[in-house]
Amino acid sequence: MTAKLRKFKYDGTGNSRPSDSTGKGSVNQSSQTLFSRQGEHSETDMDIDVLKSEILTSIRAEIGLIMRSEIKAVLAEDFDYLKNELQKMRSEIANNALAMRTKLDRVNVTIKDVEEGLSAWSDETTTLQTKVTKLESQVKFLEESCENTEGRMRRNKVRIVGVAETPGSSNMAAVCKLLQEALNIERELQIDRSHRSLTPKRPGGNPRAIIVRMHYYQDREEILKKTREMVPLKFNGHPIAIFPDFTAKVAKAKAAFTEVKKHINNRPDIRYGFIYPAKLRITFSGDQREFIDPEKAMAFVMNTITTSS
Repeated sequence: MTAKLRKFKYDGTGNSRPSDSTGKGSVNQSSQTLFSRQGEHSETDMDIDVLKSEILTSIRAEIGLIMRSEIKAVLAEDFDYLKNELQKMRSEIANNALAMRTKLDRVNVTIKDVEEGLSAWSDETTTLQTKVTKLESQVKFLEESCENTEGRMRRNKVRIVGVAETPGSSNMAAVCKLLQEALNIERELQIDRSHRSLTPKRPGGNPRAIIVRMHYYQDREEILKKTREMVPLKFNGHPIAIFPDFTAKVAKAKAAFTEVKKHINNRPDIRYGFIYPAKLRITFSGDQREFIDPEKAMAFVMNTITTSS
C-alpha cells in the first residue's frame, strides 16, 4: 500500500499527479499528457478505491486486534478475580468440611457411647422387670395371706348395726343383754370384747356399728342363725341388724352381689349363700352354680331362673 501511495504527488493545485524522476518536461510531452490524462484519470480513481478498501480493511483489522486485546485484558482481570474467589471458597469449604468431619467423629463417638449405655440399660431393665414381676407375685401372695389371716381373726366376730350410741351401750354386759333380748337366748353368752367401730363419729349421723368378739365360734354361728330366722330384729323399739364381721375387701366383694340377691330373695325354690371369701352359690332345681363375677351371676338369674318362673 505504501508503494501505491508514492505514485501520487501533491502539486499545490489540488490535483495529484505522478512524480517525474528527471524534473524536466517538454512541449511534446505536455501535449501527449493532455491527450492521455483523461485515460489516466480513470485508472487513478480505481487506485483510490482500492486504497480506500485496503485502508478500511487495515483499520478493521487493527480495531479488531485492539478490541480483542482489550477484551482479553478485561476477561483476564475478571478471571483472576473469579479464580481468587473460587480459591477462597474452596479453602472455606475445606475448612468447613474438616470441622464437620470433626463434629461427625464426635457425634459417632457419642452415639456409640449411647448405644453401649442403652444396651446396658436394656439389660438392667430386663433384670428389673423380672424382679418386679417376682415382687408383684410375692406382694399378691402376701396380700392374700394377710387377707386370709385377718379374715380368720374375724371368724368369731359379729357386727351389730342400729344401736344408739349412749354411754356404756357397747360394753360387754350391755351387748350380752342386747343379744339375749333380741335373739331370745336364755343362756349367758361369753364375750371376749366389744367396742364401737373405729370410724370417726359424725354428729347427727347414724350410730357406729358395735364389733363383738365371741369367745366360742359356736356362739357366733348360733347368733347368725337366729338372726336369719328372726329377721327383722328390734331392740328397745328400734330396728337393728347383725352381720358377720368381714374385711373391707370381702365386704365390698359381697356387696357387689346385692342386685342378684334381690332377684332370688324370698324364693322357696332357690337356695343361695356365700362361700368364703366372696363366692355366691345358687341352687335351683337341683342345679348348683357358683359365681365370683356379679355380672355372670345376674345373667344366670335372668336367663335361667327368671325365664323359667
